[in-house]
Amino acid sequence: MQPQNPPSTNSQKILVMIPCYNEEDSICQSLALLHDAQEKFLERYNQPLDILVVDDGSDDCTKERLLHHQNNYEFSLIHHSQNQGYGKTLQTGFAYAKENEYDWVISFDMDGQHAPDYLEEFYKYICNSGDTVDIISGSRYRDPQLFWQPPWKDRFLVNAIITSILNYLGLQLTDSFCGMKAHRVTDINRIQFTLDGYEMPIEMILKANHLGLNIKEIAVPVIYKDRSCVKTEERSTRFIFARAEHRLAKYLNIIHNLEPEAHNITICLLTEIYRKYYRKYEEITADNFAYIQMSIIHEIAHQFGAFPCRCVYCTTSLQSS
Repeated sequence: MQPQNPPSTNSQKILVMIPCYNEEDSICQSLALLHDAQEKFLERYNQPLDILVVDDGSDDCTKERLLHHQNNYEFSLIHHSQNQGYGKTLQTGFAYAKENEYDWVISFDMDGQHAPDYLEEFYKYICNSGDTVDIISGSRYRDPQLFWQPPWKDRFLVNAIITSILNYLGLQLTDSFCGMKAHRVTDINRIQFTLDGYEMPIEMILKANHLGLNIKEIAVPVIYKDRSCVKTEERSTRFIFARAEHRLAKYLNIIHNLEPEAHNITICLLTEIYRKYYRKYEEITADNFAYIQMSIIHEIAHQFGAFPCRCVYCTTSLQSS
């Protein structure tokens, strides 16, 4: 079979960067699927798809299994001697991409919640966008056809609330927390990061917006781990499993520090909105998720006193009318 031409003549050097912490149960399947994706890229586009795994000081068998699988699969490995946080792991990958002269770095989670087949969609978007896009953010909440399973309700609602605030501040997003993102290497390394944990992507989005970087979304599938499969000790200590109100307060504090315009939004308001929708909906589904998002966006916009609303739903509606 002859290699296909790239989506355009604007071929790019791509790195897939995988932050990894205590993923001993996911490594084998994830690396096998990523290996298949590498072979498809070579076959279809004559394009290598390099992979970097950054192990963030795992204290299970993650490091040992990664070292073992380097005999079977082609990927580079960086190991943090101690846990430094999800955000710091991303920064390690961004620096590696710059040092090794990649054009784009795509972040991809090791835990099975991202579909390797969609790396090709990012590659097509990168090659066809030229210099017009700087960050391509995956969104699990753009296409009902990709709603493969219901998300955790608390995670979805926190996401919708924070995304609503970001949209008022000039962005047009539907999913602020998807870990599958493509970053133009020269631009992402312009950002001066101060946060190292799971909240770092909010800092990244806001600072990218301050720099005038163009952020676009593409639809990716909704894939969530069964909550019962997550280790009990991790759920008790890791920030992503903290109470929703605690996560909202931390995210809002970051937004207040970077965006004085948002100071009239209070944690009391966000907690009230969260509890209202948590009680109202038993489950987030393909039929109701967009309506819930739009409703929350409008509640936040009312608090800002900002109309016309600049969310993706309203701007899309205006453009089509």
